[in-house]
Amino acid sequence: MKGENSILAEMHGVGSVRVCDCGSVHLSIGAVTLHLDADTFLRSSFMLHLAANQLISRRDSQESSNLMHDAINRDQWIVH
Repeated sequence: MKGENSILAEMHGVGSVRVCDCGSVHLSIGAVTLHLDADTFLRSSFMLHLAANQLISRRDSQESSNLMHDAINRDQWIVH
């Protein structure tokens, strides 16, 4: 990762998303970092959103509610 970068989002214990001045998006989850162009990152984000919805719909309604609540708990997110 060369040049300056900005943190777009991070979640303690999960990872972060950064964008550098060259336009590359760096998605870090645990010890793995993916270096993506912006379009691929956006399309991947949409794909993950669809997959998350499918996963949630497979769980019973109470489990789904708890899973979604935990996933979007704002206390864990740092938005820049």
